[in-house]
Amino acid sequence: MFKFSCVKPIGGFKCERQVKLKKACNTKPCGPSDNPNKIDNGEEWMSKQPTLTLPMKLDSRYVSHRFQQYEECQIKDEDLCIRRQDLVYKLGLKQAPILPGRGVLNKTTFSFYENTKYDSLHRSYSLDQISVTPFPLDSNCFDIKSKNDPKDNLTLCGCPFEPSSRDNAVNWIKEIVKFRDNCVSNSNGAINIKDNDSLNLSFGNETVNVSGQQLKSLAKETLDSKVKDLEKEEEEKEERKLSDAINQVESITTNYTKNEFFKERLVEKEEELKAKKELQNLDKLIQKEKEKEKCIQQFLERESRRQRRKEKEKQAEEELHEIKKEVETQVKQIKNVFRSKMSKLQQETERIKMEKMKQLTDMKLRITQMLIDQESKGSISNCKQDKEENRNA
Repeated sequence: MFKFSCVKPIGGFKCERQVKLKKACNTKPCGPSDNPNKIDNGEEWMSKQPTLTLPMKLDSRYVSHRFQQYEECQIKDEDLCIRRQDLVYKLGLKQAPILPGRGVLNKTTFSFYENTKYDSLHRSYSLDQISVTPFPLDSNCFDIKSKNDPKDNLTLCGCPFEPSSRDNAVNWIKEIVKFRDNCVSNSNGAINIKDNDSLNLSFGNETVNVSGQQLKSLAKETLDSKVKDLEKEEEEKEERKLSDAINQVESITTNYTKNEFFKERLVEKEEELKAKKELQNLDKLIQKEKEKEKCIQQFLERESRRQRRKEKEKQAEEELHEIKKEVETQVKQIKNVFRSKMSKLQQETERIKMEKMKQLTDMKLRITQMLIDQESKGSISNCKQDKEENRNA
């Protein structure tokens, strides 16, 4: 029996070949030897083999039309296979199938695609959030696990049709670690600081070791101070603009002191600018207070809904309790009615029974009296007959 497998076509028609093909083998018995007088010395089987041995033929199929692409610390775009353990339970397979796909690695992410099209994304990870380890059950594969969720992992392999699938898997592990740890991922020349990094600083004869956590905290403090300096510079710029405007107004007023009306207009404009600034600040405060009010209102609405829901549940519970008590009372009343009816019926039955017993007793007495009377009469007649016989004798 021959077994074939049809893969998803890249182009052209879909494969319609049968998956299994059965064909009988060796249906004809072996014929007699050409030389019947020849003694079999154990090498006769060689004469029964085919007269022509054909060369072995390999059918090689490619995964994708796209070229393999690699630029150090820039991109690695090559064929890669995935080990689908989930299909074992879904399709009832004996072992996990290894399916072809495409792996794309750059300075910040690693992505795996199910085919050469970019809309077939299977999973994508950020390089600083994954760990790469060899797969323990197959040396041709490796595991990619998310640091945030241990259940979020992929098992990728060097494709089995490649002559060096194990080397390919090892190369992918090295490249992922290299892109993650050694390649610069920021365009401004910054270097990623990790927990296992350290820095040795020398001060005269003393050497101080600074750990990665301390470097991170120093970098964070530096960034925070830079942010504060930028905010302070912005505030100073605003103050300078305002002071420049005021100075400009003052210079204009000094130049035109003779014209009081114009001076008043300038002062009015200055006041308008100040008032506008104050109003803007007040508007910001009002907006913040509105947001707070909205949040508080939403919270109060949720609390009121929860209280109403609790009150309804309590009311429904009380109603159910009252209904239960009413039903129990009705059941007790019905039981009492049935009990009274049964008692009356029992009394009536006893009365009728007594009457029947009395009637039966009376009948028995009458029958007994009748038998007694009959027996006494019969005895007198017998006595008279005996006397007559004695006389005749």
